[in-house]
Amino acid sequence: MAKQLVNPVERHVEKAILAIAGLVLIGVIAKYLVTSPNKLDLGGETVTPKTIDAHVARKAEAVRQRLREEQPKDVSFQPVLDDFIKKLEETKIGADLPAALALGPDVPIIDREQSAKEKNKLVSVLPPSKPSVTSGRMLIAAPEGAPSSVESRSGDTEVNWVTVSSVFDRAKQSEVQQNVYGSRFTGIVFGPAQLQRRERRPDGTWADEDWKGVVAWPAPVLKKAPDVPLEIDGNLSVVDRDAVKAIEKYREGIENPRDQLEFLRPIPPVEKTSPTWRFPVLTSIRDVALQDDTYLFPDQTAQPNPSLNRFLWLDDAPVQSTAATPDPISVSPKEFTKKRFAEIDELLKLAEKNKDVNSAIQAQNIALEIEESSSNSASDKQKAQTLRKKANQIQKDIEFGDKLPDKGPTPSGDSIIKIVREPLPKQQVWIHDAFPGSVLPGKAYQYRMRVQIFNRLAGFPERLETPADAQVIFVAGPWSEPSDPITIEAPAHVFLTRGDDTKEEVTVELYKWYRAVWVTSRQKLKIGDSIDIEDRVDTPDPTNPQEVYAAKVPFRMDAMVVDIDFDRAARERKIERGGVRFLAPERTSAVVFVDSTGQLQERVEALDRTDATRSLLKSRVWKAPKGKK
Repeated sequence: MAKQLVNPVERHVEKAILAIAGLVLIGVIAKYLVTSPNKLDLGGETVTPKTIDAHVARKAEAVRQRLREEQPKDVSFQPVLDDFIKKLEETKIGADLPAALALGPDVPIIDREQSAKEKNKLVSVLPPSKPSVTSGRMLIAAPEGAPSSVESRSGDTEVNWVTVSSVFDRAKQSEVQQNVYGSRFTGIVFGPAQLQRRERRPDGTWADEDWKGVVAWPAPVLKKAPDVPLEIDGNLSVVDRDAVKAIEKYREGIENPRDQLEFLRPIPPVEKTSPTWRFPVLTSIRDVALQDDTYLFPDQTAQPNPSLNRFLWLDDAPVQSTAATPDPISVSPKEFTKKRFAEIDELLKLAEKNKDVNSAIQAQNIALEIEESSSNSASDKQKAQTLRKKANQIQKDIEFGDKLPDKGPTPSGDSIIKIVREPLPKQQVWIHDAFPGSVLPGKAYQYRMRVQIFNRLAGFPERLETPADAQVIFVAGPWSEPSDPITIEAPAHVFLTRGDDTKEEVTVELYKWYRAVWVTSRQKLKIGDSIDIEDRVDTPDPTNPQEVYAAKVPFRMDAMVVDIDFDRAARERKIERGGVRFLAPERTSAVVFVDSTGQLQERVEALDRTDATRSLLKSRVWKAPKGKK
């Protein structure tokens, strides 16, 4: 077949069309991408991608405000009530008419009137209640970053700890937030609470300028918040949409219920030996259990289960009883245990009479303390074990009895409606001051705390009176009032047992807290001697606590003998019902110590013989198991 000739136009028409399309595409890119930002005229106002969201929000708010301010039109109607009543009287059926039913639920008011403002102040955070404090000493694994001056053996560290606890009114804070921001922003998202401490001055006074921040330890880990760059676009302060998304993602991350629980009540330090940590219960043990459950199991449909609580049933952290506890220093160890048994009996009666799980839990924990105390006899420990089992059985009877259905079969899993638990109206918050070297023995402290909550308007400067407030991620409330003073127990004690005027020396009894046990030693001192002695005494073997290890224990105290009186007049006093009785004066020995700060301490032989602290320490001294010494 003969080939047909093609003219140049037909040959290049496709290339020409592609070239024109390419030019059009380049023009679109130049107009909408290269020359960005784009501008758009909306209602006589020029907006850009950064300001269009704020513009639309203002327009929507203006429409809603106009709807609220709009007055309904007057509608004329013909009253028919009188005719209706007349008809009822004629038919005599008025008494048989059924009650009127509502046609539907009332239309809810989304926001309070005052929250409909275009601009808002940054919400104020409520102060927590007056803190309560507990303190003790424990042996822990040396944490990273511990100061080199901290005494450490085989990687273990002896620390003094203080737990500061307070109650925060979450429900009231949510109401405050709703009044300021509106119903969309009522949710409370907590950040880690903050703690301050001040030390009592040598003259016994407290000063406001002595408040210092405390680095909580152990403390929850809070991820670094994203930056909130504030830009000016015309007369508006705006935040880039990517930054707003980053803030929202950050909030969703820290809003995780388990993280929120860690911010409110972080896990305490874990002791390497016997459990001694106790947390202060400000409301009730039951409330602490419920608080744990609502955060750990927010979608749980059954009733809260205290046995799932992080602290109530962990062997390394039993709870402190809220019952009135006698002061162990003011009574003998035997009398102290007797009063604790009386508390258990009273609590068990309350538990059975009122079906009170909380009372049963308290009784169980007191019994556990008696079992663990080395100062109690075998018969007391056996009795405590029996009572603990009884308290545990009462608790189970109450809990299981409450969960049994009154009638009808148990619904199947398909028929259960899942619900999300609302957090308790009042939340217990605590902070640990337990980093090695932070809390010093013999010092008296006061604490105060404040709560931080996430700023729900972070990234929204157009809704705030002060646009810079949109860069604030966490809003801190005012400080609580100071706690009651707490004095940190000394790790070493000295008592005078005998004076020898012929040798001009005294015999002292030293007590030292060493690797989680109390040990003792007797030494002789003269004027000018310092208490800086090492003595080998029996202690538990670090690798096997049931074996004995003769450790070289440093009995060190900041004390030097400056005076000895072998003819000191002293009068012993005895606390009796109705007052104090002073015994007849007697001649005895006395020794005066001075510390590095110039403080003097006097020990009197006649008074130290019956000193309650000495009696308690003697009962706490570690004794080797039979046949192991």
